[in-house]
Amino acid sequence: MTDDRLFIVEFPEEAGASLYWWVVEDASVIQHGHGPDPLSEAGFSIDPSLPEPTTIIALAASTVTHVRWHALEQKLTDKQRTAAAIAEAQQASLDQDQLHICALPLEGDQVATVAIDPAKLSQGLVHLQSLGIDPDIVTPAGWLIPAGEDQAVVADFGFDILVRGERWISPDEPALRAHIPGADQAVRLSNPDLENTLGLLNPDQVLNLRAGHFVKKTKRDALPPIQKKMVTAMIAALLVISLLIPIIPLSKYHFAASDADAAALSAARSVLGPEAQLRTAATQLDQRLIAESRGNAIFTVPASAIFAVLQKHPNVSLGSIEYQSNGVILASLSAVRNEDIDPVLTGLQELGFLITAKARQDATGTSLADVTVRAP
Repeated sequence: MTDDRLFIVEFPEEAGASLYWWVVEDASVIQHGHGPDPLSEAGFSIDPSLPEPTTIIALAASTVTHVRWHALEQKLTDKQRTAAAIAEAQQASLDQDQLHICALPLEGDQVATVAIDPAKLSQGLVHLQSLGIDPDIVTPAGWLIPAGEDQAVVADFGFDILVRGERWISPDEPALRAHIPGADQAVRLSNPDLENTLGLLNPDQVLNLRAGHFVKKTKRDALPPIQKKMVTAMIAALLVISLLIPIIPLSKYHFAASDADAAALSAARSVLGPEAQLRTAATQLDQRLIAESRGNAIFTVPASAIFAVLQKHPNVSLGSIEYQSNGVILASLSAVRNEDIDPVLTGLQELGFLITAKARQDATGTSLADVTVRAP
């Protein structure tokens, strides 16, 4: 039993069908009818802003749903029992891959499951939504009917006549009654008793097919003014923090660069004098190195000697040349034979340079020599 208003409607099996519907308030059915547009016929408004909430429940016929009861170990948690019951229901079904199954833990070790063709569930929801009805719950109609241990009950919802036993629900078909123990002795539920059953319906204790992929999407309510102010303040604080994050390391880089500039200027003044300025110190140092035949802008004497000797031996090529800070030149020479490289090394020695050489070959068989050349 619930204090909410209930709008109960038949779950459609085909488009355009007339649907049975009931309106429940204060645990009593106050309206019921049958037609293609239930909301208009009931004069019922489903407005989430109303002070009294409305729960919309769609009842699926026993011909399109299959309810099972499962006995599982009580030491399992509800989630574990639910998962185990769904797996058991899938294994017991002939079309395991084409079923949407939901479960509800019951008292003791019992779990109930309901299965439906997902295509039928999807089509029925689309039809209801086209009528402005988006049910919170889709449940088997037979689940609402109370049943004793030894007495089956027949209920006529208008769109579905079913038989409910203690742990089974079946369409009321003569061919089926003959095979279900106790079904032939079923007692028919009167219309007043059926309406009383609908009035006592508790939405929290029903099997609900609106789960998983078919769960109802809820709209979030607008935030009250106080929460809006809090959210605005939080966004502003995050914006300030996001701006401060890059500013702090930039400030550190600025101070570090200032310290480096001061150290560089101090070193430059030790060479150029106290009048040296940071903006012109680098240029002045380069000019001084050039004047003293030093620095990167000077083609050093050992390098000049290598090129001079190579001009006399056209069969030898210079692969690479590298300048070391200690004045040593590293060069890579290549030729067809090692004998072609030897005259180049001898020529450098005759000019008075100190050399070392290491012979090797590349993958093509070309002879190579890694040479170091140092001024005497």
